[in-house]
Amino acid sequence: MTKDEHLPEYASLDSAEIFEIIKREKTLEKCYIAIINKIWQEEVCFTEQTKPKVSKALASLKKELEKLNVKFWIDWGTFLGAYRSSSIIPWDKDIDIAILSRDKSKFLQAISSLPITIKENRAHYLSLKIDEIIGRVSPEIDVNIWDKLENEEGLFITDPPRNNHKRSFKHFENLDSIALNDLDLSLPCPNLNLAEELLSGMYGEGFMSPPANPFLDKEGKPWMERPLGENKKLDQPLKTH
Repeated sequence: MTKDEHLPEYASLDSAEIFEIIKREKTLEKCYIAIINKIWQEEVCFTEQTKPKVSKALASLKKELEKLNVKFWIDWGTFLGAYRSSSIIPWDKDIDIAILSRDKSKFLQAISSLPITIKENRAHYLSLKIDEIIGRVSPEIDVNIWDKLENEEGLFITDPPRNNHKRSFKHFENLDSIALNDLDLSLPCPNLNLAEELLSGMYGEGFMSPPANPFLDKEGKPWMERPLGENKKLDQPLKTH
């Protein structure tokens, strides 16, 4: 498997280096933060100083998107952190949000008036840097751009460039909200009862517990090297009870 050509270089850690981090940092949370920062060769994890600035930027973005009637939702690790503890996962390195491709031009219009810099602009992905956060190389916000798709199986939204996950469009029409730090942001599903099913399809049945290795996905592979392919659990309509 080869790395995505758009991904930055990251370092590999051997067991001795990981053991030294464990001896030094003591707690699981601090170990995971140190491991992620070491792998990426810079301080990529959010700190207590950067988290309020991220919340401020998200609040401003939400306000501008509401003016333009653009729906966005939190996804992936940000969704997981909000569900677990109403906060950003301590060892996370970015905020994951999503929009529909039909709204991309309006989204770009919204951020044009905000102190946010576009680091990368692809057809189905935006990488955003919050100008107020100085000295951090990695972007703070990843925007995944989903397509609306209709086929013989029904109406879906899908993210074609990375994992090609499909989610029933009827569940997207009325999104519920969830707390993330001091904000209320939209979930990628219509209520909290369905969130567990969605997260188990994304991260495995034990998603409420920290991973054995914060760098690896549920199949033991680096999460940024996930191959293309459909997540079958998400292809099926979510239960409505």
